[in-house]
Amino acid sequence: MRIPETADRDFTASAFVVDDGRVLLIHHRKLDQWLQPGGHIEDRETPDEAAIREVREETGVEMRIHDAYLPSDTYPRSEDLPEPFQINLHRVRDDHWHVDFAFLGEVVGVGDPADPEAHKGQRWYARGELTELSMIDENTRRMAERAISEF
Repeated sequence: MRIPETADRDFTASAFVVDDGRVLLIHHRKLDQWLQPGGHIEDRETPDEAAIREVREETGVEMRIHDAYLPSDTYPRSEDLPEPFQINLHRVRDDHWHVDFAFLGEVVGVGDPADPEAHKGQRWYARGELTELSMIDENTRRMAERAISEF
């Protein structure tokens, strides 16, 4: 097993939001690094709903899932959810892990963040700026570059 028996794990959702050839990143307060906006999936929330909510709360950006599957009424008791852009397992601490469902998002509006203290700042980065950014892990950089190339 990837996650140690003594560790717990939470499910989270995030989004690589792209607009005009740039990706939105936040400077995470606790980790002191640039990441895509996201957070814990709440009770009765699907991963895509959580990603949309977290992006709005943290950044004020209203987004939609890019290339999302549009559910039909053909099967009223079953619905396919949008496919994540990436599913990532990462260790927060030795005893706590996250399984993150990351989506590719596109901007549909901009407002004020509900929780402006959730991070130390936010910024849109172009591909060339990502390679020069020092406080970003390689997986986030790679996925941010891939997200930009999808548009």
